Amino acid sequence: MGRKNKYTFEEKVNAILDYKNNKRGKTQICNDLGLAGSDLYKWIRIYDKHGEAGLLTKQGNRNYSKEFKEEVVFAYLDGEGSYGDLSNTYDIPSSSTLKNWVKKYNSHIELKDYDPQGDLYMTKTRKTTVNERIELIFLSFLKYNDHLSFHI
Repeated sequence: MGRKNKYTFEEKVNAILDYKNNKRGKTQICNDLGLAGSDLYKWIRIYDKHGEAGLLTKQGNRNYSKEFKEEVVFAYLDGEGSYGDLSNTYDIPSSSTLKNWVKKYNSHIELKDYDPQGDLYMTKTRKTTVNERIELIFLSFLKYNDHLSFHI
């Protein structure tokens, strides 16, 4: 399943070209689209680096190795650029991704390879009836409130 963008490819291209050709200013474009100025500048950076193809909707998440994440984090910590600059240089779509990596690194949390397996994603669920759900809630209530006494 693909991602759904809030803005169409055409809206992005038109906004960038209008801005670059001085047809509309940043404020007018942002007001017309309900867009933040930082997003417009992000689109422009992507357009300047990759052309119109860079503005196409991506399918799925990108995969980054532990080594790549560390390389970019160390570049940031060494003062080689801002989050936005390094995201553009290393072709990371959002500077918040890099910001999260730096935050983890500074919190002594290991940067890991992307692995879409494991306990992050639920793959199978079991259908339950309303009565089963009520029983589960009741049992969990009893488990965490065993010091309370009451009569049913």
